[in-house]
Amino acid sequence: MTKATARPRRPLRFVLRAGLALLSAAMGLFAVEWGVRRVDAFGIAYYREVPAYFAEAIVPFLGPDGLPDPQGRIFQQKPGVSLEFVDFDFITDSAGLRSDDPAATVPARVGPPTPGEGAWSSERWLFLGDSVTLAWGVDDADSWVRRFEAEARAVDGRPIEALNAGHLMYETVQQADLLATIGPLLAPDVVALCFISNDLEPTYDVFIEQVAEAQRLAAQRRGAGLLAHAADAIGRRFVGLAGVLRYLRERDTAAEGHASRSGPMRLYPANWPRCAGALDSIVANCASLGARFVLIDHSMPPLPDLPTWAAAAGVDYVRVGFEPADWARGIVNSKVDAHANALGNRIIAVKVLAGLRALGRIR
Repeated sequence: MTKATARPRRPLRFVLRAGLALLSAAMGLFAVEWGVRRVDAFGIAYYREVPAYFAEAIVPFLGPDGLPDPQGRIFQQKPGVSLEFVDFDFITDSAGLRSDDPAATVPARVGPPTPGEGAWSSERWLFLGDSVTLAWGVDDADSWVRRFEAEARAVDGRPIEALNAGHLMYETVQQADLLATIGPLLAPDVVALCFISNDLEPTYDVFIEQVAEAQRLAAQRRGAGLLAHAADAIGRRFVGLAGVLRYLRERDTAAEGHASRSGPMRLYPANWPRCAGALDSIVANCASLGARFVLIDHSMPPLPDLPTWAAAAGVDYVRVGFEPADWARGIVNSKVDAHANALGNRIIAVKVLAGLRALGRIR
């Protein structure tokens, strides 16, 4: 056999086969990543969309030391935001309130109503709360606040104008400070706050924990070796697969019982006085605005202090927590994202409407 017709040497064949195997594996990995993102397996887009909200939709309020005021707002939504997510759009109007149009404006209320009418043409409700009020994961049209606006009427028959000031991660102290800032500008007739169990956990504490964790990870990356940097780069490139792995880890942790021990109810009743103080501040602000205050209780399990506080403060109280029969209907966005989906928001709206009609506050 001549040199021209000789077979390739074994090492060369091995290299070729190994290269083809690696190429096939890479192509397969990219295909799986594409498929995972395409179907949004387990709802893993949530892991990317929440950071996008904090990166693009809010303005932080930090002091000279880089830290927020423990008794004030840590951030507030920007006006005119328009973010397109996998299953919904997040949009704010010119006042930074949830909307379906970034160019929408809130009609100014300057001076008394039109002479001879004695009242504004609509009854303005300002809704405070966290992601439940914001209706994270569904379009504005499917939010319970917007459904309430569409189906309720003031006692005198006027339409209701609903302003949604919900923010991710807000709790009662944040909501009280927000009302003190925007309340005089918006001049609501009614202020409604949706209280959930997460209100027991100060946003400031969560922020400090996140800053510390970010600093720890940054230091860890700086001291990591080449392989660790490569693994980190791969994780950032294959965010779909990384999201699936994260969901599986969190599911296993919850199955072991760790989630229940770290939930906000661990802070009850120790943190209730802080919430009560913020609620008292909201009542005082409502009095200065000439607005009625409504407390909507979506805490789960129910906090016994809420109806007691409302009765003592003379505040309208409506209980709208989900019951076992509600959960059985499939009311969450996904396995990853436990926020209420369109059906869950509809159920909240029905309960709010029924409770306020029973109190004679709406038609």
